[in-house]
Amino acid sequence: MSDIAIFHDRLDLFGGGEAVCTATIEALQDEHELTVFTRALPPVAELDEFYGTTIDRSTVRFRTGRGRSSQRTLARLGEATDRRLGIALQSLRRAAFVRWVQRETRDADLVVSTAGEFPFEPPTVVYYHKHDLPATDTLDRGRRWLSALLTSGAGTARPDGAILANSDWTADRVARDYGTRPTVCYPPVDTTDLPAGRPWPERESGFVTVGRIAPEKNVLRNVEIVERLSERGHDVHLHIVGPAHDRRYTEQVERRASDLEFVTYEGKVDRDRLLSLLGSHRYGLHGREPEHFGIAVAEQVASGMLPFVPDSGGQREVVGELPALLYSSAEEAVDSISTVLDSGAEQDRLREQLPDVESAFGRERFRRTIRSVVDSVLAAERPAATPTAGS
Repeated sequence: MSDIAIFHDRLDLFGGGEAVCTATIEALQDEHELTVFTRALPPVAELDEFYGTTIDRSTVRFRTGRGRSSQRTLARLGEATDRRLGIALQSLRRAAFVRWVQRETRDADLVVSTAGEFPFEPPTVVYYHKHDLPATDTLDRGRRWLSALLTSGAGTARPDGAILANSDWTADRVARDYGTRPTVCYPPVDTTDLPAGRPWPERESGFVTVGRIAPEKNVLRNVEIVERLSERGHDVHLHIVGPAHDRRYTEQVERRASDLEFVTYEGKVDRDRLLSLLGSHRYGLHGREPEHFGIAVAEQVASGMLPFVPDSGGQREVVGELPALLYSSAEEAVDSISTVLDSGAEQDRLREQLPDVESAFGRERFRRTIRSVVDSVLAAERPAATPTAGS
C-alpha cells in the first residue's frame, strides 16, 4: 500500500474534471492510502450521488489548507474586483494553494493531479482536461508569469511519471507544446443508471443542453439556435440543465428563457430529473467550443439521443465525428439540424453510427486504466531487489 496524494483544486463545480477526480479516488482507495488536496471540503455525499461513486469517507483524507491568510486575502480581492481582474486574482490564489500542496506532498510516494499540469516533487501522474491557449493580453501574460513564479514553474509530468489526456484533441495540443504526447484516457461516463429511454417515436422532439451555466458554454447561443428552428416551423423546445457558475450570465439565461415559452430553465437538477430528460427527448445541444471532451454529450449518446456539438475539440470524438452532428456557427447549426429534423431516415442512420459509450468511454475502462498507470509508475520507482549472496 502506497501513500498517494491526489490534487484537484476545486471539487464543487460538478463538471467533467470532478468526474475524473471522484472516479480516480474510487479506483485507488482500496489499495492505497489517499490524501486529497482541494481548496475546500467537498460535498462528498452529493458528489457520490451525482457521479454514482462510493468514496470511503472513513479512510480517504481531505486537506484544504483553509485559514491561510494569503488564501483569504486573494479570495476577498477576487470577489471585490471586476470579472477579468477577479479571474486573474483567483488564478493567483490557485497558484498559492499549489505552492502549499507542493510542500505538503514532498514525502508522498506519488502525486496524482486530476487538475492538469503542476510541478510536484514526487513522481506524478498528470491528467490533462485541457491545455491552456496562448495568453491573450498583458494581464493574462502577467497572471501566468506570476503563477509560474509562485509554483516554481509549471510543466508536464517528470520523466519518471506519466501523463494522460481526456481526448486525442487535448493530447495533440500537449504534444505540440511539450514534445511528449499523453496517453489518451477518456473520462469515466457512468452508464449504469442511464435510461434505455423511450422508443424513438415516443420521445419528445425537443433538445436538452447540459452543463455549467457560464459564458464559455454558449447557453444563450443554444437558445438562439432553438428559437430559429422554431421560427422555421419546427415543433421543438429546449431544457437548460446545469448549476449556475457565473451569476450575471445565469441571470441573462433565466431572463431569456422566461421570454420564450418553448425554453425551460431547469438549473441544477438531481440525477433522477436529469435521467428523465435524457430518456424522454430526442436531441442534445452542446455549445462549448472547443470542448475538450464532453461527458454530458457522451451521456446523451448513451441515452439514445442525437447530440449536436461544435465542430471543435474532443467532443467530435464523442459523436464519432459525424458531419451531420457538427456545426461551426449558429447559422450552420440551424441549417444542419433542420435537415436532420426533416428526415426520419437520416436520424436512424446517425443513431446507428454513434459510438458504443460503455466500451469506448465507460467507468470500468477508466478504473482499469488509472490503476494500471499508477501501478506502473510506482513499480518504476521501487528500488531493484539487492541480489543475495550466491545468487
